[in-house]
Amino acid sequence: MKPVLVFILGSICLLQGCASSPEPVRVHLKYSPGDNRQIPAAIRGENSGLRIARLDISDMRVDREHLGSTDVPIYGSGASDWVRSGLLSLSEFGYFQPQVDSTAPPSGLSLKVSLNRTSCRGTLMHMRCTVLMEVEYYLDGKFIQKTPYYGAEMDDRSIWVGTSHFGEDAVIKTLNSALDQCLVQIGTDIKKMYKGL
Repeated sequence: MKPVLVFILGSICLLQGCASSPEPVRVHLKYSPGDNRQIPAAIRGENSGLRIARLDISDMRVDREHLGSTDVPIYGSGASDWVRSGLLSLSEFGYFQPQVDSTAPPSGLSLKVSLNRTSCRGTLMHMRCTVLMEVEYYLDGKFIQKTPYYGAEMDDRSIWVGTSHFGEDAVIKTLNSALDQCLVQIGTDIKKMYKGL
């Protein structure tokens, strides 16, 4: 093969990223509230009455490992604990008892949560993460209502020569922001619900 042709083929391969394929992104989901999370606060203390005695989480996703892809596949684990941690973070607003017993008898307000989708899609420059869940509310074991919750967050960045794809930290942060949107809606609904009880 002529040297000029070898140089041309090598240049094309380099520009297209043939030299090295990036590895898939693997994350263990862990929740931390975002800086901009604003949930309508309940009255603190024993008189708030906003107590949730039971919390059940079910992961209903068809594929529980594959979260999506940008320029590489994204895999994740720990989704049920991630959602549970997010919901328990509402305790700072007085919604939960210090210890939520998932095996407790159905007394008081109970939440049965179904995680239906977690998704990350995009390219090298954009990533959009979404969370879809449904919450069934029960009072003393009796069904009250079932409500879907949806959150979506976009992460944009400028791609310069030599920069890499969205990594673990970016995926977790963007998914947490999407989950926060669901939590804001849930917190608002709980507050309205208690006013009507």
